[in-house]
Amino acid sequence: MMDKEDLLSKVRGRVGQCRRLARHVADEHTKRVLLQMANEAEEDLRRREAKECEQQDQRCEG
Repeated sequence: MMDKEDLLSKVRGRVGQCRRLARHVADEHTKRVLLQMANEAEEDLRRREAKECEQQDQRCEG
């Protein structure tokens, strides 16, 4: 089973892969879908990071 850092690294890699593919795809619909996938994954990463920061703050305060 993958640890958290390996999983996050894999997701970041997939974001990059989607963006690279979007640059080379001729079909506009496919390009939009790939960029949407990358944007959604980045947003998921930001939410996770924010949640971890909140949890750390609560541990430090508590």
